[in-house]
Amino acid sequence: MLAPGGIILMIDPFHRWNYLARVKYSSRQIINFMHKRGCVLVENSGMLFWPYRDLLANSNIRGEKLRKLFFQGERLLGLLGRRFWSDYKVLAFKKFHEYE
Repeated sequence: MLAPGGIILMIDPFHRWNYLARVKYSSRQIINFMHKRGCVLVENSGMLFWPYRDLLANSNIRGEKLRKLFFQGERLLGLLGRRFWSDYKVLAFKKFHEYE
């Protein structure tokens, strides 16, 4: 349903690893699926450093300490790589021709 030149943004926890999986699709599978439908990947990133997200979500940490740890995790995510270590993948695709 995306018109040529249109952009679709996906933010989802794409993982194949059972511990993190909510859906059993990897980013690579989504990229291949979209490519077959005439869309090219224009952004591949991520957010929420999953080890910290898991730790903080299951803790009693609150307030300023929580904020500091969250941003520490996001800095680590930037250093270690958003494609692998992010809990939520950010994928943007642009439609380059009609789907056949």
